[in-house]
Amino acid sequence: MLVSMTQQMAAPKINTLAVVAMIFSFIVPPVGIVLGHVALHRIKRLQQGGHSLALAATVLGYLFFAVGVVLVALFVVLAMAGLITFNGVTFCSGNCPGTNSTFHHLRTGAHSF
Repeated sequence: MLVSMTQQMAAPKINTLAVVAMIFSFIVPPVGIVLGHVALHRIKRLQQGGHSLALAATVLGYLFFAVGVVLVALFVVLAMAGLITFNGVTFCSGNCPGTNSTFHHLRTGAHSF
């Protein structure tokens, strides 16, 4: 049986889902995580290429998701402490810095609640 040299050296096809998972890991990390896991399963089952790419997409998805959660938590804490304002609107409860009110929520003018 004679097999041509190109058939012998042909690399396995890279799983398309692994590439899509890598893209989504940067844009929408939870989607990248799910697609990365699905790609890893398919790569193993179908013996395709792209295992490293799917694994990297999954890891980056988890990393970016964790960073996003930490940033949102930090934002909420700073906003509740009254350290962040939006167009003069302060989001805080309790004694807000620079105010005399005990409950200062969404203050927009000279009046307070």
